[in-house]
Amino acid sequence: MSEHDEFMPLYSNSNSDSDNETKCVECRITLNRIRDGTTDSNHRCHNCYWREQNIRARREKDIVHLICYKCKNTFDWKAEIGNFCNDCTK
Repeated sequence: MSEHDEFMPLYSNSNSDSDNETKCVECRITLNRIRDGTTDSNHRCHNCYWREQNIRARREKDIVHLICYKCKNTFDWKAEIGNFCNDCTK
């Protein structure tokens, strides 16, 4: 061990594949373990997952609300809607 080893960073701050591993594979938003359930690579965020499931829902009570990524409130699902509620898009 050299005298400079203690000053070596333990991780790299460069924008490498590790940054891409924490993004939703569909909308590219950063995954959040609490909101999305995982931060592993090749996963979708809460909203992208439930958009697909809501399209298949046969009953109104089976539809899951989406989460606004700015204010964290839930909002009603509609086809072709973004990740932000109406209040945050104005």
